[in-house]
Amino acid sequence: MTGIRMLLCAVLTTTCLQPAGASDLRSKNIEIGLTAKWSTTPVVVEAAEFISDEDDGLFWHFVERMCNASLVPAAVRAGTASQREQMDAVRSVASELLSPLGLRLLQSIVTAHALSARVEMWRQLARKEAEEHSVRTSARAWVRACGRAFEIPADDEGAARAMEQVREAVLDANCVPAGTSEIKVFSDELPLGVDHTYSAGAQSSSAAASPLVVLYAQIGDALFLAAHRALAELSSTGQITYVFRPLCVDVEGAPPQTLQGYGVQLAIKNMEYKAMDDQAIADLGSVEEAEDAMAQAGEAEELDTNGFFFKTLKTRRPELSEALNTLSDVLSSAEAEQDSSQLKVWAIQDLGLQTADSVLKAKEPLRTLRDICQNFPFVARSLSKKPANRELESEISYRQQYMWGPHYSGAFLNGRSLPIVHENNLAGLLQTMQRELHSVDYLTRLGLSTSTIKSLVSLPAQSSSLRIAARHPAVFVLNDVAKDKRYARFPPSVREMLRQNMFGQISFCRKNVLTMIFVVDPSTELGLAVLGYMHDLFANGAPIRFALVLAPGATTSAIAAAGRKSADAAAADATHPTRLAALSDVYESEGWRAVAAEEATAAQTRGAARRDDEAQPAAEKASDEETKLGLLLTKLFIFCKSKMGKSSAFTFLGLTRSVREVGSFFGPPQVSPLSEDSLREAFEQTVQAKGKGISADEIFDGLSSGDLTDFDEVATSGLQYMAEKGLAQAPLLLLNGMLTPLSASFEQEAMAALQIEVRELQGLIARGALTDEQEDTYGAIAAATATFPRFNEALLLPADKVRIVPLRPHAALGDKLRWIDAGEPPADTQSDDSSARQLHAISHLLVVDLAQPKHAALVAHTLESLSSDTERRARVALIHRVAPASREAEKESTAATSAPPASAAATAAAAAAWSVLAQSASPIGPLRRLLALLHAVGPAPLPLDAAAPLFPEVPDFVSRVRSALENGATTSMLALHKEACEALKLTSEGAAIITNGRMVEVPDAMQLDAVDLALLTEFEFRQRAEGVARLLAEARRSGDLPGAGDSGHISDTDLLMFVVAEISRAAQVSAKDESRGGEGIRPDDIPCDLSCVRLPGDGPGQALELLVILDPLTKEAQRFAPIMMALQQSLGLSIVLHLNPSLKLSEFPLESFYRYVVNLQPSYDESGAATTAASDKAVFSSLRTPQVLTLHVDAPEAWLVECVEAAYDMDNIRLSELGDRKTISAAYQLASLLITGSCEEPRAGRPPNGLQLVLGTQADTHVTDTLVMSNLGYFQLKAAPGVWQLRLASGPSSDVYEIQADLNLVAGGAGKALRRRRRRKLKGDHASLLPISSQRIIVSGFMGEHVPLLVQKRKGMERASILDDDKGQAVAAESGASAPVLSSLSSWFGGGSNRSGETVHVFSLASGLLYERFLKIMMQSVLERTSRRIKFWLLKNFLSPAFIGFLPHMAQSLGFEYELVQYQWPEWLHKQTNKQRIIWGYKILFLDVMFPLSVRKIIYIDADQVVNADVGELWDMSLGKAAVGMTPFCSRDANADTTGFRFFAQGYWRDHLQGRPYHISALFVVDLFKFRRKGYGDQYRIFYDSLSKDPNSLSNLDQDLPNYAQHVVPIHSLPEEWLWCETWCGNSSKPNAKTIDLCNNPLTKEPKLNQATRVIGSRWSELDARAKMLEEHEQTVDSKIDAKIDAKIDVKIGSKRDEL
Repeated sequence: MTGIRMLLCAVLTTTCLQPAGASDLRSKNIEIGLTAKWSTTPVVVEAAEFISDEDDGLFWHFVERMCNASLVPAAVRAGTASQREQMDAVRSVASELLSPLGLRLLQSIVTAHALSARVEMWRQLARKEAEEHSVRTSARAWVRACGRAFEIPADDEGAARAMEQVREAVLDANCVPAGTSEIKVFSDELPLGVDHTYSAGAQSSSAAASPLVVLYAQIGDALFLAAHRALAELSSTGQITYVFRPLCVDVEGAPPQTLQGYGVQLAIKNMEYKAMDDQAIADLGSVEEAEDAMAQAGEAEELDTNGFFFKTLKTRRPELSEALNTLSDVLSSAEAEQDSSQLKVWAIQDLGLQTADSVLKAKEPLRTLRDICQNFPFVARSLSKKPANRELESEISYRQQYMWGPHYSGAFLNGRSLPIVHENNLAGLLQTMQRELHSVDYLTRLGLSTSTIKSLVSLPAQSSSLRIAARHPAVFVLNDVAKDKRYARFPPSVREMLRQNMFGQISFCRKNVLTMIFVVDPSTELGLAVLGYMHDLFANGAPIRFALVLAPGATTSAIAAAGRKSADAAAADATHPTRLAALSDVYESEGWRAVAAEEATAAQTRGAARRDDEAQPAAEKASDEETKLGLLLTKLFIFCKSKMGKSSAFTFLGLTRSVREVGSFFGPPQVSPLSEDSLREAFEQTVQAKGKGISADEIFDGLSSGDLTDFDEVATSGLQYMAEKGLAQAPLLLLNGMLTPLSASFEQEAMAALQIEVRELQGLIARGALTDEQEDTYGAIAAATATFPRFNEALLLPADKVRIVPLRPHAALGDKLRWIDAGEPPADTQSDDSSARQLHAISHLLVVDLAQPKHAALVAHTLESLSSDTERRARVALIHRVAPASREAEKESTAATSAPPASAAATAAAAAAWSVLAQSASPIGPLRRLLALLHAVGPAPLPLDAAAPLFPEVPDFVSRVRSALENGATTSMLALHKEACEALKLTSEGAAIITNGRMVEVPDAMQLDAVDLALLTEFEFRQRAEGVARLLAEARRSGDLPGAGDSGHISDTDLLMFVVAEISRAAQVSAKDESRGGEGIRPDDIPCDLSCVRLPGDGPGQALELLVILDPLTKEAQRFAPIMMALQQSLGLSIVLHLNPSLKLSEFPLESFYRYVVNLQPSYDESGAATTAASDKAVFSSLRTPQVLTLHVDAPEAWLVECVEAAYDMDNIRLSELGDRKTISAAYQLASLLITGSCEEPRAGRPPNGLQLVLGTQADTHVTDTLVMSNLGYFQLKAAPGVWQLRLASGPSSDVYEIQADLNLVAGGAGKALRRRRRRKLKGDHASLLPISSQRIIVSGFMGEHVPLLVQKRKGMERASILDDDKGQAVAAESGASAPVLSSLSSWFGGGSNRSGETVHVFSLASGLLYERFLKIMMQSVLERTSRRIKFWLLKNFLSPAFIGFLPHMAQSLGFEYELVQYQWPEWLHKQTNKQRIIWGYKILFLDVMFPLSVRKIIYIDADQVVNADVGELWDMSLGKAAVGMTPFCSRDANADTTGFRFFAQGYWRDHLQGRPYHISALFVVDLFKFRRKGYGDQYRIFYDSLSKDPNSLSNLDQDLPNYAQHVVPIHSLPEEWLWCETWCGNSSKPNAKTIDLCNNPLTKEPKLNQATRVIGSRWSELDARAKMLEEHEQTVDSKIDAKIDAKIDVKIGSKRDEL
């Protein structure tokens, strides 16, 4: 005790020497909250939406069970329960439907309110429809059907009567309205894309045409259950399409919905020019004390202060609390006075390494990481004193060099990339977690262990690249990187390819790791161009092995003819088996041998006829000049390579182009067509260069005439190569076998393929699959990747093109399903059990009707491929498909030449026969005979008695088949198979192959033989099944698979089939989610060493593994560290954290404090209410800093956030001047969610720049509007959750254009379908698109909505432009455009003349109280000097709520119009992080889209200007041909004192400007008419996006950008008197100044307020005083209004009291 007291006294004595001001620096709190505009949404409805996302069937189980009185309390069912009671009820019901991990995630998502926007969408939809149909607001349930609403009364009798009325209405023939497709779509006949549509599984195909019935009811209400049962019954019989939309009870006085998933940044502000408002302190009077609220918000994170942990000390010695508090304040003040951001360079350089070392050594790494990066300015000084761990530095340096570059951050869930690190999207992350959890839950239900599931879900996704085994005699290899001397300068190790280079350049090595095989038709210009490109790559020394396949005349028919040569030769041989003979080789009957012989004869006849048909076209091709030249080039190339070497062959290829080049004065040389003379010249020069004794003319003439035939066979081998490899077109590139078709953009396509392949190789090298010891690198790459012997475009598809069906355990797939295989698989050599066998990794389910000959042939080919499967990997089973009964009637109308459709009886007989034979000991032989019989008899019923001798293995064949048909076994089986088809969502009636869940539809026109089916087996094994089979075999050996005695046990092979299908489905869903970019990294791919920490999971959450690579001193770390903590605490997932700090820092990395709002664990108060009001806030506790802070809300891209309550200037927070007030707070609101989109005019191939779009509802068609950019056709609109209609604005947009859409997409609300198309172009058959008046958009989530929009010009308006001026319109009129439309255009734009009476539009922006004060003065100065009508356009993004509230009063008092504009920075445009630079960007980058088309000109004026002249003069000023007018820096009367600061007069800027003036952006005029028409806004954004990525570019963004772009976007120089600034102008020109700007002075750095009163003088003060008077008057008026309202309330209360 004495020692501590002495220590305190000593320290306190020492601190007495501190400056007086330091002791005034006390800890303060800042509290920021963000809420939605809507009230709190019910927990029950959010939970129902979660379960709906999990499974549609589970949703209906959930809502039905929520009505169960024994499970759910009455208060919950009535909607009056507390949030705790609701959550308890949800847990109780959902626990029977979800796994424990699923229940955890449900709780987390509901706590995070991630589905609140969707619930609000239901609420708004119900309100809208209730108003339209005059439904009482008190109604507990009602039905909308047939354009009417039926309210359901509370009593049982009334409810039954109402449902009977509904039944009568929907069964009325007039219920479904007739009309056009668009009328049907917008008559609410079809459900929305997000609707809960009931499906009983037995609905008929006509259900889609049945009337739509929508039930609005509260989940849990008894009225819902009664109505639901009645409607479900009607739906199950196909009489209606039943949709349920939850009805949310509005609770009076409910608080607004709090939000999570946003961050708050307090950045240290640069106060070099002291831009502060001296009136800011006066505003503190309305700040409420919040100490109690802070105490409830949670304990602050403890950080050491000069080595002391005061919270711990006070806990241990409470009697010293007061003394410890004093010491803490003094030490904190002293530490805060020392600005960490001013550390010396040598103290800064190792901060990243020191931070990483501290985190990795901490007991709680995630908490330490969060505390350091979010409070870095406080802890940087103490961190800098820690010793640097050089061993850790060495490992990090190695990984940055060979694995990822410096500054890289990324997150991967089970090996799949998550963009949450770079994008603030908590809702999207939780949705991704749910998708991953879906797979984990399903695999858990299959009985797999957590460790096995973890390995399965982390398997790498199917490769998107398809590789072909390209080795073949027709491939000519032209160089060898490993041996040729020209490549000696490259390092020999393959690990060199892992080295990270600047700007993403590729690191090469002296190995044949890259082999480019170009397959080229030299008889085409495109083929010759590709040859020239290959020659250029070689000539430039690219260390790539080049190879060539020359296939002259490579048309589809020529390739097919080449492929048929061997087949026709074989067919001529009587011993060669045809398709039927292949089946009859096991027949014992002479009759069937005769059938086989007959088919063989027919096949030969067909082949001869086909050859006769092809003879004439082939002869014509032979005489084709281009094909002859291509063939001659091929022969000459082969001669050069074989007789003169590879170098001469390359030389010849180069000369074939150079001799045809014709010089051009302008641009590149032109290339003349290939001719025999050019080939002769190229060949002669090649021979001369080689210097061998070869007679060039003799050889050329011999090859050209055909006399020299030595190379004829080799010259035609290219076509055979393409046929054998299944390649249907040329040119194409095989890069290490990876297939890339080439088009006219072959250079870009080849480079894109090269980049992809390099990343693939880097992965192989990192995993050790490709090493220096391997001599055959090409073979090693093929062995380590999915490489196939040939290509089939219908079977070998990339992952995103494969169709995966929901393959789940089903009765039809159970024990009664007969699987056929060619024998037991090989023994499992790694198992201790000698009897253990490998699994059949490939399961083919053939969905066929055996009564159809083509289906029977498909099964025959499958059995043939099965017999040839030496690895015994595959097995086959049939799902029998029955022809619909309606097809019986089609027999009469079927043409005589067509085979009649199969009858149900024939199908049943065939299915029964198959089932009987499949049970035999060796079924393949009998089944092949059965197929031959079925093929022969066609659709006729199977002749059982005649067939009996064919199956001696089954003596009772006939009786068993007849018994199955008669006792109903076959009927039951077919019914079961029909259910299976519906469960698999098979829609077409053709044959299909389902291979481990992947479906291949086989239409009648498709020919698949045994080779193709063997290829399918190999493809599916290598791509999707091999890894799963290996993991399940390991699990079986370790005893982790469920045993035969377990409940619900399924065989290991069935288990493998279901697992592969689920893993494939999950991978495809992940791939389709465009918000998840980048390549996946699995935890096992990277060893967890010194720079890594592994945090084990808890319980079932361990199956989800999160791999994070993070630079700890970045905004990404500030944001993601608390997310990782929340995920692990709530879900128990495993985390592997790799730290990747910058090793040599030269600047202070984080000059900001940060808090991220995320809390995934619910908490409640004593009343059961959620404590979200306190927990869903960003709290900065115990802040001590003398620096000025500026606040920025880091919200998701789709959120438009605005401040609605702030009693303090959040742009200039000075903690030292808060006095005794402990806490300041501010309230922000989610004003809107963002609808973004890309608009395209497909026929023109470009976006319709300037197209004006309007968003509204059916009741209010114009709620907001926007313009389409030329950049990507981008547009954005603000909206609330709900259903919206997107239209073209009246006027030029709708007169010239019309919307084109797929009506099914529009009917679905563009919801789920469009989310899958996010940031993609809407592709499809444009001929199938139809014009519509509006497009439906559903906003139902916090990620907003992305809308692809297609438009086209109306007939007769093809040459009209909505951006044309009067002259342009005249030209359009001459071209045939209609006069009324052009008149509309002209009236809309107002022509090109200046009108003295028109409104002058002035644009400005401000942030912070000081600049809002300046803005009021500027606006008054404008109004004071003009008689014109003025409309101010102010950017709303940064204005305070006080200013926005004051604007209406100011506008009314001073007589001006105003409008607030708001725009969200597009996500594709490079972002700024500094708030001032963000403001500068808004000032210049979006001028063309921020204002309506009707605004034809805008004047921008900085807020800190005072206008001395009439802005009408500036408005009327001609800008000449330019669209932008700016004032140049003063040159006639320049300020000599600041000459040295005129950077634009020297160095880079002087050279770039080339005599053009450098302009000031404080005042400028934009002719928006010209600006839009010439796409200048797009040019600004292009320049900005390119330059801003360099941190040293665009120092003054708003000014440098337009000056840099002058050569593209000309600037008209305004007279210098239009902008006078003391910094740059002399005093002699001041009296003539038309505006005075308070420019920052780099010499004096004088504060703005001092400068204003000194430079502008009394006028500024008078305008300032007038603004204050207006404010005081507004406050007085508001006070009187409040007093009157209070008085009225008192009177009402008094009268009520008297009544009582």
